[in-house]
Amino acid sequence: RLMLGCGVVAPVVLFFFVLFLMPESPRWLVKRGRREDARQVLHRVTWPDEDRSALLREIEDAVKREDQYAQQGWSVIWKPATPGIRRALFVGIGVAGAQQGLAEESLLYFLPQILQSMEVDRVHIFLALVCMGVLKTSCIVVSACFLDARGRRPMLLISVAGMSCCLAGLALSFYFGRASFPAIAMIWSYMCFFSLGIGPVTWLLAAEVFPLAIRAKAMALATTNNRLVSTFIAVTFLPWVKAAGFVSYFATFAAVGAVAWTVIFLYVPETKGKSLEAMSDHFEKVTVREQLRGGGPSRGLRKRTPTKADAIDDVLAATTESPIFGGDKDEGAMV
Repeated sequence: RLMLGCGVVAPVVLFFFVLFLMPESPRWLVKRGRREDARQVLHRVTWPDEDRSALLREIEDAVKREDQYAQQGWSVIWKPATPGIRRALFVGIGVAGAQQGLAEESLLYFLPQILQSMEVDRVHIFLALVCMGVLKTSCIVVSACFLDARGRRPMLLISVAGMSCCLAGLALSFYFGRASFPAIAMIWSYMCFFSLGIGPVTWLLAAEVFPLAIRAKAMALATTNNRLVSTFIAVTFLPWVKAAGFVSYFATFAAVGAVAWTVIFLYVPETKGKSLEAMSDHFEKVTVREQLRGGGPSRGLRKRTPTKADAIDDVLAATTESPIFGGDKDEGAMV
């Protein structure tokens, strides 16, 4: 009862105090005509050397385009106006799925069953659970201190690499005789790597890569994908282990982690210190280069690419015409 009570009271108290510290979103304030309030919030949350007036103008332009684009509904997601939008969706929704696609829910939910299979007694299982919770919380605090200093991408790559290595080590622990201490060490290390990187970074990254006009719908899709993958991982653990064993399970997800690391390394950009508008420009530039090479996630977006000039004209025209990015032809040419 004490544990359940702490689980109810602590988050409520924390949320109550956060309400007095967290500012309103500048975009939300601009959308409601509270321009000066938005300027004050930008003054609080940006670096001293940033041009806050320019940021405010960017936000106002983006809000105007969002109002124009909102009438199109979900077609902005199913039929992206530009290759850059499609790439942003690929990155944000993909990382959200990868967060739960590396068997984290299995280790979190079924740690007692895993340790019982190694003949660990109940007291030590309980201590292992408590230590895991302390480690996860501590690593989240450490991650919060380093995300802005080190960037999202390095933390994400280190996290996924470490998780994959821990899953491989866990598979080896079972392969060589169900060694309980190495297995517990691998599980604790896995949770530390998760909480240092992909755990908190996933939602921060998703909020930073989606253009404002599709942000709400794209975040909904990313969250849905995350929860669906989580459900799949949780419900397949026991049947999989019963049919093929722990070695097969953890080795498979170690391989999945290696694939996820490769995809993240190739396609996920650094978002630290960049506005939504800057990220939109980045995705458009990247997809122009990839279309010229004929590769990447935007491959096959056009039926033909007769010349390099045609490829550039197609992408820049789409960028200029899209209400998400807006602007005149000069702005589109600069992209």
